[in-house]
Amino acid sequence: GGWDFRDLAFSQDGSKLVFYAGSNPEGGDAVWVMDVPSSRIEIRLPAGRSRKEWAHIGAARLSPDNRRLYWGSDDWNGRIQCIDLRTGQELWHTESQGEPIMSLDISPDGRVLASTSGFAQKTIQIWDTVTGDLRKRLEEHTVWVSDLAFTRDGRRLISAAGDQTIRFWDTSTWTEIQ
Repeated sequence: GGWDFRDLAFSQDGSKLVFYAGSNPEGGDAVWVMDVPSSRIEIRLPAGRSRKEWAHIGAARLSPDNRRLYWGSDDWNGRIQCIDLRTGQELWHTESQGEPIMSLDISPDGRVLASTSGFAQKTIQIWDTVTGDLRKRLEEHTVWVSDLAFTRDGRRLISAAGDQTIRFWDTSTWTEIQ
């Protein structure tokens, strides 16, 4: 009863549900992966601690093959972790972005992960999902970016921000097209 759901996404094949929730200071935040057909929780990972009033922070996504979990961890610092779900081992993590992760999305082909962080950041980061290397920064928004989504064909990334704009990015060139 004490959980505030902050992010929720089905896997690309619809068989899993991944969600990020914040709790009270005693319980901390957590990421869950649930098997949809059985309604069974497969994984629960602690995700640090955040305050109730930080209702927009925290995100998690599964790779298209459901073998990797990408999630914003460690409260306020905006670090992304990649976990191998078969072994539970961390494969990589990013350096701190300085502010909490607000939104994540993974391309349909599983090659890139888009992220945005914090209330002062206005940048979208594009990460290589295998290595965790930063590929590109998209910097056209004038204030913080609140949500990201790849189109089903992976040709576009859509971003929404507090500057009251929705922007479309061509993923072959990473340029704004609309």
